[in-house]
Amino acid sequence: MIKIWINKEAGSDTIIALGDDRIFKISPKDDSISQYANDIENEIIAKDVFAIPFTHIKSIQLQEGRKYFQVFFGIDSE
Repeated sequence: MIKIWINKEAGSDTIIALGDDRIFKISPKDDSISQYANDIENEIIAKDVFAIPFTHIKSIQLQEGRKYFQVFFGIDSE
């Protein structure tokens, strides 16, 4: 199962997706957003999509008022 969020706000990651075992992010050009989203949904991941396996993630935090979330990998690593 993959859940995809598309953000059109400038200066933010455009596509964030959660898969069965990874979190994905990418900021493609506007004319490629739907193609990337469809590919990710069909588990076709392009080489330029940044992916982090859940096994490498210690925690994920989203603070109110911020436009991004933080991914923590271990001691003092984000």
